[in-house]
Amino acid sequence: MFQWTENHVRTLKLLWQRGDSAREIALHIDGASRDAVIGKARRLGLARRPSPIKINPARAFFKRNGYYPFDLGFPGPRECLWPIGEPGQAGFRFCCKRRRPR
Repeated sequence: MFQWTENHVRTLKLLWQRGDSAREIALHIDGASRDAVIGKARRLGLARRPSPIKINPARAFFKRNGYYPFDLGFPGPRECLWPIGEPGQAGFRFCCKRRRPR
């Protein structure tokens, strides 16, 4: 288990505020893993940062509203999934026409 020193904590706080990723911070602190950095940052109460993982806007819209198009029974496995319009806007839908054979 990694032992945090005062110097490690100062380095963590400085780099966290600078916006470095947990992986980058771990590289600056010998022996610390990415997970150790994340855990220590949480225990110190450092501000959470947005995930670097990009979210598909259509999926985010449906997740926010508590369902996915598949949950509603459409489009089916042989129906087109092409989105029409902007997620979250009136009229947004999927094509749902029968797919053409390849």
